[in-house]
Amino acid sequence: MHGNLYDGATLEDALARTEHLTAVIPKQAAVGKGFRGALHHPLGVEVLVCGTRKLTQALKRWLKRRSANH
Repeated sequence: MHGNLYDGATLEDALARTEHLTAVIPKQAAVGKGFRGALHHPLGVEVLVCGTRKLTQALKRWLKRRSANH
């Protein structure tokens, strides 16, 4: 990416690449706090931003799983 883009602006492109590589359309995306702001969130994808709202236990497990992959 050229320049210093806001993380949220790269989400749609990242999801498109994921779809291209895996042939699976993502329904959810677990992301860090750098992706706050629904303006850049793609339609049809539930974006779970860690630490921003009250989440169910199942969603909290998904976010912990995201953190474990790094």
